[in-house]
Amino acid sequence: MKRFLVLVALPALVSAGPARAADTVSLAASARLVPFHGQVTLAGVVTPRVPGEAVTIVQGSTPVWTGVTQVDGSFGTTVAVQRAGAYAAVAGVARSASIGIRVRPVLRAGVRGARVVGSELQVSGRVLPHQAGGVVVHAAGRTYRARVDRTGRFRARLPAGGPGRLRLNVVLKPAKGYVRASRRIVLRLKAPPLSYGARGSAVNGLERR
Repeated sequence: MKRFLVLVALPALVSAGPARAADTVSLAASARLVPFHGQVTLAGVVTPRVPGEAVTIVQGSTPVWTGVTQVDGSFGTTVAVQRAGAYAAVAGVARSASIGIRVRPVLRAGVRGARVVGSELQVSGRVLPHQAGGVVVHAAGRTYRARVDRTGRFRARLPAGGPGRLRLNVVLKPAKGYVRASRRIVLRLKAPPLSYGARGSAVNGLERR
């Protein structure tokens, strides 16, 4: 009786053997430079080309997609890019080569304050994502550094010079994985009304002229 049971069970064990795991996995991206919140398609294939193989796409160590391979061993998805970084595909113990995706950040800037000689101008705006880099403002041959907070908002104060046109260049100095961005702002500064006994930078400028 025992011999009969062994002979019957043995074929069942052989036929139920585990499916072959992937030896290698590849990954490709539809673009290497993507605007902030833009989309990129990540796709690849496992070898041997078996269906139903579990695959996870990670950015650094963070999973961004999990799924299984198609009949031909392929897989893929489209993700929204919120920060720069490297992506890789993992199938079992196999891991693809990393693909670096750079991001084109968003830079918005404007000016507040009275556009009058002798007043203070405030350049403010937002950079997204906030870790994209530092912001500087070039005006009248000088450079002013702006502080970027964790929401991406920044602000820089600078004095209004003499009357006439003032050109401001707001520049994002990119961190690794991001690209440079800039915004040009042109203002026209007015001379304030002056009267006997007036003081300040407007009077000094008038004296110089």
